[in-house]
Amino acid sequence: MHMTKGYLSLIEYSVKYNVSISTLRRRIKKKLLDYVIQDGKYLIRHTSELEQIPSIPPASPLQDDRPSQTIIQDSVRGFLECITQKEFEITRLKNEIVDLQMLVKLLEEELARLKARQFADPTQAQI
Repeated sequence: MHMTKGYLSLIEYSVKYNVSISTLRRRIKKKLLDYVIQDGKYLIRHTSELEQIPSIPPASPLQDDRPSQTIIQDSVRGFLECITQKEFEITRLKNEIVDLQMLVKLLEEELARLKARQFADPTQAQI
């Protein structure tokens, strides 16, 4: 592939300016970068103006892992407590559903009994 002078491939540009390839593709799509397509590949113009595109520096590793471990442990404890509360609430609601289903069944049986009684004795008042 013959490189056009003053242009870099997506990978070269990505490495040189510490910008992800997907970010470069989005910028190309939004027409924020000057580019050409050569042999089916995007080439991005690099000039002093483009060198000023800000990039996010890589995150530095933590010097001491203990504070982050404490935060993680506290988060896990909080999640476990929340899950326990939710499981208790689910159990309570399941029991309530069973009670309500039983009540519905009893009321349906009573309704059926009253209807049967009414048809057996038509002089009874309407329900």
